[in-house]
This record gives sequence, C-alpha cells and structure tokens, in this order.
Amino acid sequence: MKSLQFFYDNYPKISKFDERKIQIQTHKNIIIKGGFASGKKNLILNFLSLYKSENILFIDCEDLKFQVSALANLNSFLTYNPQIKFLALCNFAHDFDFTSLKHLNLQIILSVCDLHFHLDHFEELYLDYLDFEEFLSLNKKYADTKTMVSYFLHTGRNVILSHNAYTNSSYLKSFYTPLELTILKQIALELGSELSVNELLKTLKTTIKISKDTLYKSIEKLESNFTLYFVKNLEKNLKKVYFWDFSLKNSLSVQKDFSALFENLVLSELFKFKQEIFYTRYFDFYIPSLKNAFLCSPFKDKDLLTLKVKKILSKNQLALSTIYIITLSQRDEFFIEGVRVMILPFDEWALGN
Repeated sequence: MKSLQFFYDNYPKISKFDERKIQIQTHKNIIIKGGFASGKKNLILNFLSLYKSENILFIDCEDLKFQVSALANLNSFLTYNPQIKFLALCNFAHDFDFTSLKHLNLQIILSVCDLHFHLDHFEELYLDYLDFEEFLSLNKKYADTKTMVSYFLHTGRNVILSHNAYTNSSYLKSFYTPLELTILKQIALELGSELSVNELLKTLKTTIKISKDTLYKSIEKLESNFTLYFVKNLEKNLKKVYFWDFSLKNSLSVQKDFSALFENLVLSELFKFKQEIFYTRYFDFYIPSLKNAFLCSPFKDKDLLTLKVKKILSKNQLALSTIYIITLSQRDEFFIEGVRVMILPFDEWALGN
C-alpha cells in the first residue's frame, strides 16, 4: 500500500507537453503502443492534464521505486480511494488480471512497447515516432526547412534520444540487452539490405557465441518492440530490414551510408499512410493500395532520374498512378504513359502528404 500511496502523492509534474497529431480521444480502457521513447508517457500526461491530480493514480513501471508486488494491492487501494477515476500504468509489462478492477468506476490507460500485447475490452492506439512535420513543430532551432532536414537526419525521430550522444548511449543501454545491441550494430551496417538470418548468424559467430534459435527470438523481439521494420519483396520471399527510428543507424555505427539512411528516412514518412509497404526490383517502396511507387535518390540529377524512370516504365508490370522520386533538392513533374512522375525534395514531399 505504501508504494501505491507514494505514486498517488507524487503525480508527475511536466511544465510543457509536446503536442502530437495523435491524441487520446476515448474514455474507455486503452493500450497505447509504440517504440521506446516515442512519447507515450507524454501523450498520457497530456490527456490527464485536463483532470485534477487527486483523481489520478499514475505509475511509471520503469521507475526504480516501483515494485511489481504492489500490483497485488491495487484493487484494495483503488477501492479505498474512490476519488481515483484514472489509472495510468506506463511501460507496463507484467501479468495482472484487470477484470478484477471492473467493479470500479475508472478508466485504465496502459502504455507498452510490445506490438503483440493485447487485452480483452481494451482499445488500442498506436503512437509512432515523430514524423518530419511533428519534428518541425517541436524544434524551432532553425527557420529554414532545408536545414531542419539535416537536423532531423542527425537527431532522428525519437523524442528523448535527440538531445546528445551521452543520453543516447545511456538510454539505448537501458532498453536493450548487450546481445540485442550487438545484433543491432550488425544490422546497422546492412540497413536497407535484404536480410539473411543465416548470413547474419555467420557474421555474429565470428565475435560472439549465439545459436540460430536465439538469433531468431531476438529479431522477433526487436520487431515486436518497434525497433526493426521489415519491408517485404512484392514478388519473392525476401525482405529488407530498416529501423523504426532511422537515427539508430548513426547511433550504432561509425560507418556512413547516406543513401541507406535517406531511404530509411523516406520509409518513416510512409508509415503515416498505415498501408502495407513492399519493395520491387525497380522501386525502393511500393504501396499497392495507393498505386504509388517510390524511388529514393538524394543526389542524382533530375535528367538522369527522368531517364531512369523511362527505362523502368518500359518494363513495368505494376499498377501505377504516381511515381515519387524523393531527393534533397531536385524538383520536376511530368507524365509518362499516363503515369504521373513527381521529383520532389524530401521536405516538400513530407510536408505535402
């Protein structure tokens, strides 16, 4: 009881809330799902700021003062404190029967870093990392959007890890195991490439002891906790590997590969469409439901890009309405065989969607 009383008496005080495109808009029980430091806690506290703290029990389960055994007293504590109308458990990853609280008049809000976490009678809300437009709204450091693209590439989509390298390293070590970090470091070297678990295993075995089963389980976990994102090949049983937050690339590796980083940057903006994304022989990304294809080419001249598109369309078998060629500074628009081709700088494309 003392632990629960402590958290009740010490409601978090935050002077500034980061406004996000997604907000909690329900009074039903809800699970907020998203990656590590994607802003779930801020989202919950922003919602709860509309109510008096005496009506809220907020617990961050990653707080070192929190003990899992305190959950056994949760029913009794809430029953003895009927003024509490909101129970918020941040970073929740424990076994608990929430049906034991159904007699209480309160809304339960959970945040998790697990794509596969589900509970009966709970709604679910997915909170992605910052997209470019949100990043601009939260960072007023530069007025020029071109400069902000470089800043975005440097700091990434994570709402916490963008402050400095020391904070970045500390938070990564607190969230990932040493084995997971070793795996991620190797994947960072192969970002945007077709992933072969067998080849990855061979490479890792040159430096550490690891079984195929352990590697598979680690990759599944890293996909489930919104670290890795896989893009499937439309025609073959292949897939490319990316990061949900592209800044992990430079956080884990000194090897620079701007083309792969830029490709991951473009992919992160495609998440907002909430559609299945593929890649093909000729296109970096393809969304069949929208009939849109994407090429990522930060530096190539637009005349060369035009020639490339013409060559692709001469062999094309896909249903296409628009081909987007995302660059750093090139700009053009034209039609080829009824297909709209748009060459756009990243910032204009990202802010125009």
